[in-house]
Amino acid sequence: MFHKNIKVDELTHKYYIDLPSVSALLKLLPQYKNDYKDCSVEFLKPYQERGNCFHKRVEFYINNNFDLNCNCEYSKELHNNLFNNFLFWYDDYFLNINKPQTEISLINNYFLGTFDFMYLDNDNNYHLLDWKTNKITNQIKTLTQLKLYEILIKDNLNINKNTKFIFECFNPNENRFITFTNKQEKQANKNVKYILNILKGEITNE
Repeated sequence: MFHKNIKVDELTHKYYIDLPSVSALLKLLPQYKNDYKDCSVEFLKPYQERGNCFHKRVEFYINNNFDLNCNCEYSKELHNNLFNNFLFWYDDYFLNINKPQTEISLINNYFLGTFDFMYLDNDNNYHLLDWKTNKITNQIKTLTQLKLYEILIKDNLNINKNTKFIFECFNPNENRFITFTNKQEKQANKNVKYILNILKGEITNE
């Protein structure tokens, strides 16, 4: 597929795609522009490690049905507790699911991203989930993120454009499975429209 944003490093002959990620797009929204702006790299490191550890272990468990050991520098006990919370929820909730897909990276002409988990239910609805390990989940921000992933999925995978997506989130730190209200959906749709308008040059981001 031709893509105008492919760049090449002439010395190494490695190719790169010069597009923003879904996470970067969220910072185009004024309300999230300064998230973590004043946090140092050292301050953020344990939280990033916690999220990366959880995502890797969940992906491995879903694909292989057994766990990876935590070899992280920080808070192994907390990491194990978070993963155990996931196991309790996952084994109870996902008894009958179809076509599970986890940590899939996708791209279109405007942005790229990697969604955490998607599956098809028995009514042929797709469930798109995000894992969060924050102490408190920002639900509107998470739902906006999921809706951007939905765009990537419909642009890339063989899924009918009218297929219904159900958006959900699990946060093992809250030990909580999150669904979203119609009011939250409307706000997330406004956020996505704002982002897409910036990407297409219809409005400026100041």
